[in-house]
Amino acid sequence: MELDELGLLPDEAAVYWMLIAQPSARAEAICDAAGLPVEWAAAALGSLVTRGLVARAADGHRYAAAPPAVALGAELAAHRERLQRAEVTVARLAETYRMATADRAQRELVEIVEGGEAIGTRYRQMQLSARRTIDIFSAGRPQAVTPADSEEVTALARDYGWA
Repeated sequence: MELDELGLLPDEAAVYWMLIAQPSARAEAICDAAGLPVEWAAAALGSLVTRGLVARAADGHRYAAAPPAVALGAELAAHRERLQRAEVTVARLAETYRMATADRAQRELVEIVEGGEAIGTRYRQMQLSARRTIDIFSAGRPQAVTPADSEEVTALARDYGWA
């Protein structure tokens, strides 16, 4: 996971990485090592200090990174919590959808999708949400879905731990 997924901007991530590799440094050295203009590095340092990822030394000139497991642990926990809330929301939406269409039992068995764009979109959604396989029978030349529409590589890259 990159640091941007935990809410750090690229400049903040560069400064934090630099301070992790060199646990204590003056602001000027941080600018040089991170390859940032003084103003950008100062802004990144200020933000990192505010977030508790970096501490300013008592002399006011040196900065040190907080231990990643401690400093980023809270960010990771918050990220996991947001994902769990999103999963619950998706499950509630799916249940609401299922209940709203319960009187149409055939819809549960067969979904009719019309139009090339809609078919392509639904096909990609199915690939990305499949847990094991998608079996498709196709005759003739593909018109709505072509090999270029495949999300197979993305889907196969997920590891569910199944043997």
